Amino acid sequence: MKLRMKAMGLSVVAAAVLAACGGGGGTSTTGGATPLTGTTAVGAPLPNATVNLKDANGKTLATTADANGTYTFNDVSGFTAPLMLQATGTAGGQTYTLHSVLEKIPAAGVSGVVNVTPATEVAMAQATGADPAAVFSDKDKIRAIDPLKLADAKQKLIAALKDVLSALGKDNTKVDLFTTAFTADNSGLDKLLDTIDFKQEASATAGQRTMRVADKNTGVEVAKIESTTTLSAVTPVPRPEAETLALDTAKIKALIAAFNAQTGTLAGIGSDAMRDLFDEHYFNRGKNRAAQLTSFLGDSSGNNPGLLGDKLLDYVIQGCDGEKKICQGTFTNKLANGGIEQAPMPVKQGSDGKWRIYGNQSPFEFELRPVVSAQYTIANGVATQTSIQTGFNFYFTGKVNGTKLYNSAKVFSSVDSGGTWTEVAAFKPKAGCSNFDWLQTDDASSDCSNFKVVSDATANTNNSARMLGTARFKITAYSDANYTFETASFHSRRLTYELLTATTGAQAIVRSAQGITPSGLGTNSVSFTGGGEQVRIEAYTNSAKSGTTIWTGSYPKALNGIASIAKAHTTCLTNKNPTQCDASYGSTATIGYVFLASKDAAGNGIWTSYAVGSTGTSTPAQ
Repeated sequence: MKLRMKAMGLSVVAAAVLAACGGGGGTSTTGGATPLTGTTAVGAPLPNATVNLKDANGKTLATTADANGTYTFNDVSGFTAPLMLQATGTAGGQTYTLHSVLEKIPAAGVSGVVNVTPATEVAMAQATGADPAAVFSDKDKIRAIDPLKLADAKQKLIAALKDVLSALGKDNTKVDLFTTAFTADNSGLDKLLDTIDFKQEASATAGQRTMRVADKNTGVEVAKIESTTTLSAVTPVPRPEAETLALDTAKIKALIAAFNAQTGTLAGIGSDAMRDLFDEHYFNRGKNRAAQLTSFLGDSSGNNPGLLGDKLLDYVIQGCDGEKKICQGTFTNKLANGGIEQAPMPVKQGSDGKWRIYGNQSPFEFELRPVVSAQYTIANGVATQTSIQTGFNFYFTGKVNGTKLYNSAKVFSSVDSGGTWTEVAAFKPKAGCSNFDWLQTDDASSDCSNFKVVSDATANTNNSARMLGTARFKITAYSDANYTFETASFHSRRLTYELLTATTGAQAIVRSAQGITPSGLGTNSVSFTGGGEQVRIEAYTNSAKSGTTIWTGSYPKALNGIASIAKAHTTCLTNKNPTQCDASYGSTATIGYVFLASKDAAGNGIWTSYAVGSTGTSTPAQ
């Protein structure tokens, strides 16, 4: 969406052990085959997800889920348990790879059920003491999955979720997050994924993983469950407010359908029907409803192609406020050029029951995102990491309804619910950076970056406050360039994201699978993986590695994983004369620098840059 929205009568233990032994989730079939089915979802289904199955001997199967995230393997009777599943798909503009397991194959003629969700992912991680992706890649590790450890992880999750399950009308003694069938329709057990955030990470103890459970509606992390955590020590997530549970979030699909019905023509985009899909109090990143709708029409310059041909595919809910009838979440927007855009956007339910796009209610255009930035140098075809920094990227244009009104800004944080504020960063224009739309970090460096490094100590302090629900941030904007005339401020109710540290940042890079083929750097073509937001290359036009020219691909998926001089030349021709393009991207030009940028499932920015014969210590501008 061109909004540039750059913002889950046996005891629990007995039930879990029975599930670990293959109990539950099976239904009889008319034939002798043993089908396996389930749902893969994250707070929305993973439509058309690729679902791979691997058994204890390394034997594999693959299938594709349907539009509702439901998959089926017709017969798994010839496989050897345990069977591990891996589902990869996109929802909310973000690609997810999740895992699950079936420990015992049902009898012939009985259909098995195994779901693949963030809940199964975290339980798998703790049961195996490893990232589930690493387990899936090794049949010996699949064979070694311990049913008692898996049962332990399951029952701890159920203990954390018992009050939420009760609120959803579910008996926690009968629910198995792996094998209880559900439909990804924002109701029943699926509403658990709308309400709860599941994460897994390496524990402080080697060979162990931690499960983290947070309430999406309040942002409070309730349970941090280690392998050594006893069942009685698990803190339950509080029962959600009745008003929040009563929200009919399934009707957000009607908003998506109505939106898509208008984007096929300019007349539709400019229609009253489109206008009615935006709340009358809509305000997002400095644009009210009228200004936003005007921008959707695009312009002839090509810089703003508008909404024509774009389609919303889904909406991943990331928490709701029942009293205000507002949900936070992210759309997947399929662009007219084939690219996929992650579009964070609150929606609000009106008095007529309809959901409408509401906006983040910011009085100016900004985005604040945690980032990990890693630099690599390439020598003899080998990439060596030279530095890694973590912090946040502050994209602030100072614009309101398209007009620049603010020329400097400061960011403040609080760990006591706004009782005390601490300045953490300041931004203003820097000399030589006028061609960039954003304000630059106010420091002694000469680059045009809008990235602010944050120490691990500061990140940990803010993250601890976030777990308690007491972390806040605010932005103050000034009309002049020297922080003198305060004219607007934006107060967040709470800090909704977790700041990265050197450790969690490095883990995020690994999970992103973002990188290049090192041997390509220094040639005229470089293969890359990841980089879902942006790819930038610098082409060296002479042996002295000077006179570089920057080329940017905003939607690198259209590049099919290859950044080349030829493609840079073609892109150049759309904006410059042939003589300039031939000089910059001629037959002797080589690629000496590649920058990749993407977002992970948590919305963190993943930046990796690669340079030939360079220390690569400068922070890339974004």
